[in-house]
Amino acid sequence: SRRAMAFLGRWRGVSVLCLVFAAVARAQDDTASDDNLGEYASQYEEEAEAPKIAPHPDMKAAFVFPDFDKPHFPMGESVDMLAAFMNTGTKTFNITEVAGTLNSPVNFAFVVQNFTRQAVNMALRPNEERSVLYEFTPDGRLEALDFQLCLTALYTDEQGAEYQTVLFNGTATLVESSSE
Repeated sequence: SRRAMAFLGRWRGVSVLCLVFAAVARAQDDTASDDNLGEYASQYEEEAEAPKIAPHPDMKAAFVFPDFDKPHFPMGESVDMLAAFMNTGTKTFNITEVAGTLNSPVNFAFVVQNFTRQAVNMALRPNEERSVLYEFTPDGRLEALDFQLCLTALYTDEQGAEYQTVLFNGTATLVESSSE
């Protein structure tokens, strides 16, 4: 139960971080005033006050979708993301899991699909590089549209402090499967 509560706390941090990215992007494009938000404004303010899990400055990450030149993914088919991690610091990190969400392009807070969390539990020692293959499948019942895709890695340091790095947070276009 304690472990479940810790997990829920971590994922609330992931959600808040993804919401922050979406809010910044929307704030740049949105000319509506906060007065128009009504009761929803206070809800987002409460979520924004939650403790955030940030990336560690010694952990570097990069990703590639090896089967795709751009993030245009067939609905109902498996998509691979290869994430590479490099520890540039002096302490060991443990990459605990990789997970993702597919969100509405209009309202990032609206999660269209949660992708399976993949337990990794991989130690990354100082000056070491390692990679992780993460597989997700966009639901075949979705419409062929643009969505917001957020893929995140969670990790801890030797003292148990939690960190996260957003690997991808951008537009992903779902397309009809070529097998249909």
